[in-house]
Amino acid sequence: MSGNTTKKITKKQKCDSLDQKSRVQLETAINRSLSQKELDTACLLIDRYLKKYEHDLSYEQLCVIANTLCINDRLEEAFHVCMRAIRMDANESTAPEVLFWIYQNRGDKQALTVIDRLIESGPVDRRSTYLYWKAVYANNHSLPELVLDCVEKAGGPPDSSFEKYQEVTYSVIMALCMLGRVNEAEKISAQVPDEFMFKTKYLPMAFAQISQAKGDIENSVKIYDEFLDKNPDTVEARWNRALANLAAGNLEQGWTDFECRWTWKGYPSTEKKLAIPKWNGESLNGKSILFWAEQGLGDQIMFLTLALPIIQNPQTKVSIEVDQKLIPIVSAWYPEATVSGLNLFHCEDVVEYQSFDYHLPIGSLPKHYLANIASLHNRPVRYLRGDSAFKQSVTQSNQFEDPTLPLVGVCWRSSFLSAQRSQAYLNVEAVAKITTELKGLCNFVTLQYALQDSELSVLADCPNVLVPEEDFFTDVTAHAKYIGICDIVLTAGTLTSQLAGIFDRDTLVWGVGGWTFLGQRQFPWYRNHASLATEINYDKVALVNKLIKWLRISLEHKTYR
Repeated sequence: MSGNTTKKITKKQKCDSLDQKSRVQLETAINRSLSQKELDTACLLIDRYLKKYEHDLSYEQLCVIANTLCINDRLEEAFHVCMRAIRMDANESTAPEVLFWIYQNRGDKQALTVIDRLIESGPVDRRSTYLYWKAVYANNHSLPELVLDCVEKAGGPPDSSFEKYQEVTYSVIMALCMLGRVNEAEKISAQVPDEFMFKTKYLPMAFAQISQAKGDIENSVKIYDEFLDKNPDTVEARWNRALANLAAGNLEQGWTDFECRWTWKGYPSTEKKLAIPKWNGESLNGKSILFWAEQGLGDQIMFLTLALPIIQNPQTKVSIEVDQKLIPIVSAWYPEATVSGLNLFHCEDVVEYQSFDYHLPIGSLPKHYLANIASLHNRPVRYLRGDSAFKQSVTQSNQFEDPTLPLVGVCWRSSFLSAQRSQAYLNVEAVAKITTELKGLCNFVTLQYALQDSELSVLADCPNVLVPEEDFFTDVTAHAKYIGICDIVLTAGTLTSQLAGIFDRDTLVWGVGGWTFLGQRQFPWYRNHASLATEINYDKVALVNKLIKWLRISLEHKTYR
């Protein structure tokens, strides 16, 4: 995402006559580079300009310099120059406009504060522009309703002459797809002039998203292929193609592209920098290797299911760094390995890491072990065992009418609720209905973390439901301990499903399938997982009835006593 359109450096009127000619020449060279969009050259010239005239710059010059640095991704320097301009004139809108893009490009939510102030008190004739910019911000933060609200207030989608037409159009299409309004997204896409299609990454990604939302993943891959043939260095498109290929079951190509993640600014994990080489399949006999975690807790567990062949090798010394919350679980799961917390990231000069022969981020394990779906099904997996004594103490001491009934664990949402993710979840009232309908057939234990007071109030009226006192959000070990004693786990696609997987629990997961399904109808990472696919705007009453039916059948046809 770029900053504002490049503008020219204006001459500073008061200038030492002896230096005026060289200054004008330098300004001319900067402006020529900007007009030709040679940003690297412009920034080099600006560095010289700042060094020589740093204390003799106008408001307009500071704004142009800050904006150019922002476009060239020198955000920290751009910020300081921009703040100088704001201190010089707090009433002008140009510097705050640049500041918005600086914050936006570094993912800082202060961008919202800046754009709201511009909408409220900036020039009236710029209001629609600011609203479009806010729509781009909203898309970057997965706020689809806000995207559409901003565009509506701006008077509808922008004209193709608007400087950020492609980014705003992309934001609108993404928002509509997130909300399941694919037909409307297609109507927007039909209005895009053909000559705009491959000029930037935005429209190809928007069109690919429409294909993916319609279930035509192969066409989505084709769009990315065509774009990347013309623009091979566009990392975000390559990352999106990786996920599309994985969703289509094209694993080898998908995992190859997956390796670009560390060069994509939007990737949510921090890369661990080490002086030792990254493992690329070499023999590990007599060697040591460090696996380090990335992505969320559930992803860490999922990827680590691939590590067993290396961990079981008695000739290899294995260390694993994971999120602090997972240390006890991974230690119990892989006792041969040394397990610790992932705390340090810039470790090139840290002595303790220099003793390893190799390292590997765990998201790179699939590149070595999952060339096709058969290799996933045939991989060795080690499962954890539930604590039978703990189960007996839980069921006997919680006043269930019949403590011998099967125990069903239920988790209905994540702790992180966005507009898009909330559509995949149920609410506590739906859970209460399920427990009421199945009273007498089973008992329930809530596996939900970060429970709210309103949810606790509803569950208090459900006599066959145990609500553990432990805080599962902070104490993942306790969470896992309860999952391990369940006979069946009913859950949305959260950490709970991954923990149920390594405890080998009979599990039903509902939700919209994503790339982790690897082109399969059923979640393929665990043998006892069943999946109930839902649309984005699914009928939640119908889903609850399906869950009840599935539970009845499972309870009637399997013995859990």
